[in-house]
Amino acid sequence: MKSLLTFFTIIICTINSSYSQRICESGEYDFIFNIIKGVDKFPFSQIKLINKNNPTNKSSIYIYKYDNEGRLIYVDFKGNSSEYSENIDSGCNKTEKTYYKYSESKFPKEIKIIDDEDEYSSIVCYNKYNKIKKIKNKNIEISYSYDEKRQLKSIKKDGNIYNYYWNKNLLIKKIIITNPSSYTNREINFIYSKNKITKVSFVRRNKTNNIIVANHTYLYSYENERLYKVEKENSKGSIFYIYNYDHKDRLVITRETIDNTYINHYECYYQE
Repeated sequence: MKSLLTFFTIIICTINSSYSQRICESGEYDFIFNIIKGVDKFPFSQIKLINKNNPTNKSSIYIYKYDNEGRLIYVDFKGNSSEYSENIDSGCNKTEKTYYKYSESKFPKEIKIIDDEDEYSSIVCYNKYNKIKKIKNKNIEISYSYDEKRQLKSIKKDGNIYNYYWNKNLLIKKIIITNPSSYTNREINFIYSKNKITKVSFVRRNKTNNIIVANHTYLYSYENERLYKVEKENSKGSIFYIYNYDHKDRLVITRETIDNTYINHYECYYQE
């Protein structure tokens, strides 16, 4: 529980190559769990997205499972892949279920991926500091680079280029995502108070005229040194994420509207 408290009060300051997300999502930022997907560890054994208003047999929207190293080993979209699996930025397809098997416990050189349609392997290459240098399979190649402090500098993947910038405390301060074939660039900026994240802003701009075509802001609130609430603001209004630490075995994050109407919730089970 102590490590979890740290996770939800201080944003990423070190990079652990832990394959903690689907390979197609590597490089993307998760605003609710405050991680760089595919790079930073999840401190959970599984994460479920649930809608309790649905019938019992349809209440589970998706489930992610992780091993003791914080690496993704299984994902199931429960028939919701068209809504949650396919993404314009990550390029993830509509696969319902996927299994991940690692050749070694610490620094695997191969990741076997088994999904609804195929079975294939990703080859993993490391630099001299055991940081991931490249992941390659028949569908995609991902290249990683690092700065002189061994912090992540960039990820190149499927035409996308993710550039990461860090402040003097080695906390992420900016992410810029470009793609030569896209008409927009994306930018994510981070603000801190006493090393705690307080605000993250996302902007998508037109390359030619710099006009903003999409933007939203995340505001982070704390109670007793732990993340308590995240407010997502955009032109349509606000959505709230409420963090509940009352359960011994899991963290519950509930999505609500501005009038406290329930939308759905995450159940995030701790590693044993």
